[in-house]
Amino acid sequence: MRIMQKQSFQHGFEIYCMDTMVQKEVLTKLEQHGKRSMIHRDDYGVFLSLMTSFTMGRLQELTGELFRRCRYIIFPMNDRWHWFLLVYKRDERIFKLWNSMHDPFAVGTAKVYTKFLAGSMRPLSGFDLVSEPVLREPCRQQGATLDCGVYACMWLECLARDTDEIWSYAQDVKMDTYRARLAATILFDENGLLKNKFE
Repeated sequence: MRIMQKQSFQHGFEIYCMDTMVQKEVLTKLEQHGKRSMIHRDDYGVFLSLMTSFTMGRLQELTGELFRRCRYIIFPMNDRWHWFLLVYKRDERIFKLWNSMHDPFAVGTAKVYTKFLAGSMRPLSGFDLVSEPVLREPCRQQGATLDCGVYACMWLECLARDTDEIWSYAQDVKMDTYRARLAATILFDENGLLKNKFE
């Protein structure tokens, strides 16, 4: 996630990625609250006070300035052991769901989370984020595999580079090949295990 954030700067724009643990904690608290029930506007302060300091700190980074500055704001999500990406596209002002497996639960979870974001950002930063319907992005499907996490990482790289070449590559690459590329990217990053070990 952090490697891809850095790479977006190299391509002349900025993306922002939220830690997956933030989404997991918020969704767990929403489940306890009654996941499908609406949090009233005046109740967000109380609800947010239940979060850990880590989650609160990360949520407080979601300012109006960030939403206006970044081309993509990405929320990696893991729900029922399945990985997918919820992506806010600045230019279109919409949320899109990148999901390698047609999963109605993922769509429902994404909608719940966008409603939470729209409601929580008012007391956190004063930014009025309109909670639009979540649109499914037509994308490559994983088939009978357990590669959802690899697909999520691949799309994160595509969004960070956002070139015709990387999107074309992602359409055809064998996932075992991409898994090796992913491992090499992590290991040889300036903060990676191999880089630190041999320098």
